[in-house]
Amino acid sequence: MSLFSNPKDSLSRSEVFLLRFSQVVLGIFIIIFSINSFLSKKDDFLVFWNAGRHLLSGQPLYDFARDGYSCFKYPTWIAALFIPFALLPIEVAEVVWRLFSLCCMFWTCHWSVKGSQRPYLGILVFLVFWGTWMNNIVSGQVTPVLIALALWGYSELEKKKGLARFTIFISLSAKIFYLVAAIPLGRRMWNKKALTLISIFILLSTEAALPGYNGSLHSLFHAFISTTGSLSDFGVSGADYGLPTLWVKVFQISHLKHARVIGFLISLLIIFPWMTWFLPRKAADSERFCLGLALAAAIFPLQFSYGFIWAYPFVVFVVERVVERVVQRDIKKGLPLLIGAFTGISGLIFLDRFPLPFLEGLPVRALSIILMVIIWTFALKNTGSLESKSTKN
Repeated sequence: MSLFSNPKDSLSRSEVFLLRFSQVVLGIFIIIFSINSFLSKKDDFLVFWNAGRHLLSGQPLYDFARDGYSCFKYPTWIAALFIPFALLPIEVAEVVWRLFSLCCMFWTCHWSVKGSQRPYLGILVFLVFWGTWMNNIVSGQVTPVLIALALWGYSELEKKKGLARFTIFISLSAKIFYLVAAIPLGRRMWNKKALTLISIFILLSTEAALPGYNGSLHSLFHAFISTTGSLSDFGVSGADYGLPTLWVKVFQISHLKHARVIGFLISLLIIFPWMTWFLPRKAADSERFCLGLALAAAIFPLQFSYGFIWAYPFVVFVVERVVERVVQRDIKKGLPLLIGAFTGISGLIFLDRFPLPFLEGLPVRALSIILMVIIWTFALKNTGSLESKSTKN
């Protein structure tokens, strides 16, 4: 079942009511967003718009001295995606980008409920994440678009083999460390056509950036490393940050130049078996891919609150699994899972607004994702298959 289909034939009266109620609330939120997005303007989209203009004009793409902490910190091929927006005046480009991001956001919600026996659960989780979605869209962040691209690419793996894999790579490589999300796909992620498309796009975008550095590939690479290195000025603790900050604190390595990268590698060593050898057999392919997206968000070296929206599709799966366990009247085992899922969602979304002293300095959001993964693993044991959701076309 999709977000907009008629549910009467497959849902009970109470479930139909919940679905319709969720859709009405969603409509109200759309109106609120429409007002808010045009009254509130932040500078995040301006970074991407300027990146496209720098490529067109031959100016340096990476220049911390010129742009400060608002410098472009993504690979050259991501800047190339913003060339069409750079051709528009900033006032028009901002509106077009936000509307496009809004469409991507709702498509992601549609993807998450399509094929579900209880689509209202996905909508309710979507509403819980509303504040994080709006944080992304109103500020002009690229995350909603990247999530939609990644999910579309996954959905088309069997039909548009080269293009689908190319799309997944582009969406995940915007922040290089996110490529770990493709681990559950294994060999399915790569084929000759995809590698050809990826190579051509990287070469063309890199060639477009070289004039800003007098044709020197070394200067371009050094500038990229310098701008991304500017993030080291941020702290290494807090609810908004990823799991690597926990290891930085535990092993007291904050003084090291690449402390967060070391923390990322430690985190990857811990979750890698979970994403490969220990994946539950009952998990649908789509669940495995969304697990990868959520864990990539959890172990990203410098994660901020808006980046945890990558966990949304996986959280929908977790809630579905837990509710299925409760519906099966396995209260003894289902209730603890329900409490655990509620705790995980609360930590992921709300806990930073009500800080607890014993959690101060800990990456609460990232730890909440790990808790959700544990809950999902236990909930899988006695629930039915969700294979109908493994290809969301």
